[in-house]
Amino acid sequence: MMIDYCRIKPEVNRMVKRIPDPLIFPFSVFMRNNGYTISAVKDGIIYRKGKAVAKILGAVETSEQSYAMNEHCSMRFKTFTELYLKIGYLFIEELNRQGLK
Repeated sequence: MMIDYCRIKPEVNRMVKRIPDPLIFPFSVFMRNNGYTISAVKDGIIYRKGKAVAKILGAVETSEQSYAMNEHCSMRFKTFTELYLKIGYLFIEELNRQGLK
C-alpha cells in the first residue's frame, strides 16, 4: 500500500532541534522523495533542493542518540514528525521499505 503523505497537512507546534538516530534513514528517504539530493560529508549529512540546504550535524559513523540539525532541516523534520504522528508507524515502515529497494 502506497501512502500519499505529501497531501496530508497535520500540525505540530514545537520545533525539534535534534533528530534521533533511528529516524535518520527514514527521514533521508522522506527528503529524497521530496526532491532533495543527499550527500554524506565529514561532519554530517547534507540535503539540497535548489537553494535550500538542510544539514544533520555530526559524524554519523559514530553512533549517537541524536544529532543536531540546521534550521531548514528542523523545519523539514517538523513536517516529517507531523506525518508520523498522523499516520503512525506505518509511515516509518513504508519509508524504510522504500529506502531498502
